[in-house]
Amino acid sequence: MDLNDWKIIASYTRMEAVADGIQVPISPDITKEAGIKFPVFLTRGVYDKYVLVPFDMPHQSEQGRLWDILYMFSLSARRCSGAELKFGFCCQLPDIGDWTKYEKICEGNRLLREVTLKAVIGPLDLDDPSPAITIMFQDED
Repeated sequence: MDLNDWKIIASYTRMEAVADGIQVPISPDITKEAGIKFPVFLTRGVYDKYVLVPFDMPHQSEQGRLWDILYMFSLSARRCSGAELKFGFCCQLPDIGDWTKYEKICEGNRLLREVTLKAVIGPLDLDDPSPAITIMFQDED
């Protein structure tokens, strides 16, 4: 049986994931500035935890926090030849007991977390094979 003969019984497109709020598209202006030439999406969990500014840290900005992620990704991506990579960055967060297994204390400061995320390059969507990057937690796909 040829794969083209297979009947698709369910699909979930990136467009649907964006509409549902599961993935967050990042502006090409900031990704281009970070040296990334393909569209970038963050999963909602990553965006909410590391890009949104915690209430008690008003000195931070969403754009600055996003820049940290994109810049560290772009540095790691330049050394990677595969479709998936893990990369790290430091993020300031309140020490409220919500640590994940992908975070550790950065520079001895419990308000600074060294975070490891995963980035995958794949098709933009089911009907568009052009490349796109998705940044997510390590246990997401």
